[in-house]
Amino acid sequence: MGRRKRRAQAPYTTTLFHQTSHMSAQAILESQTMMCGRDGLAGGGIYFAASLSETNRKARSSGVILVCEVWLGEIYTVRDSWPGGSDRALRCIHKDSVCLLRTGGAEYIVYQPNQVVSIRRHVPGGQTSTHQARRAPTLNTNPPTLN
Repeated sequence: MGRRKRRAQAPYTTTLFHQTSHMSAQAILESQTMMCGRDGLAGGGIYFAASLSETNRKARSSGVILVCEVWLGEIYTVRDSWPGGSDRALRCIHKDSVCLLRTGGAEYIVYQPNQVVSIRRHVPGGQTSTHQARRAPTLNTNPPTLN
């Protein structure tokens, strides 16, 4: 069994936030699947903010905030950008996700859609609005299957 697959056996996810348009949010919620973008500060991946408020500064499209349980595994941390970011580059350094440390707060990036374990719509004033920016990982009994 490869290193990444062994790490995926650790059943912990982190609650992170993603803001997108109403139309994209509808498709994501119906399919429960997020797709990698074409580009970004760390290459084409799926980008998340650590808090609800940070999504306003980081999102390319605004409208709906999604609350996601994300398997980050071993995190590669860099400052500001990682132009060569990709899943292949992460595998070479035995990491599973990226954390960009930026002035406006940390951004987390994954490159495999199956690292996003669950997705729900944030309801203002609802239960999801009480999540903290750096909440401890929660136990997920179904770890992702990674390629």
